[in-house]
Amino acid sequence: AMTSSSNDFASWVEDQLALPVGSHREFYRSRTNPKYEFSYKVGATGPRPCELHSRWRRYALSSLDGLSNRKTGWNKHLTVDLINGKYIWKVDGSFRTVTTTFPIGHTKGGTERPLVLGHRYKIIHKQGYSWVADCVGCPVSVMPSSGDDTSEILVGNPEVSVAGIEG
Repeated sequence: AMTSSSNDFASWVEDQLALPVGSHREFYRSRTNPKYEFSYKVGATGPRPCELHSRWRRYALSSLDGLSNRKTGWNKHLTVDLINGKYIWKVDGSFRTVTTTFPIGHTKGGTERPLVLGHRYKIIHKQGYSWVADCVGCPVSVMPSSGDDTSEILVGNPEVSVAGIEG
């Protein structure tokens, strides 16, 4: 708003220059949230996990999980194991989250399809639709890695949790 001691543009500019200096860069950087999944690979700097200002996502599976490795062409795989009454979700053997409810997916037709514990499921990249998986509860497409079954299963993306397995 153009408010100043007098009602002309020059005095408004002088009043603005007299205000305390603020940093647009500091304001901008404190509110941006880059989503580097592997920041160490692209040379980005930033806090390490558990350091002040480190950034985390709430969902366990990322749309990047559906992309195949550029060098090998291999896809990432999801497994869910039952350990001490908790369902442990892993991608290529790396822990992602723990849930207390049995993971049930759905076919494209809407039929319930429970995941088989310990079974490997290929995470599928949907060209042009991969971003839809990047939220809690959003559908992630998986497919059994072995056998004759090649039907797609949509699994709700679980929230990241370590409850009950700390230590």
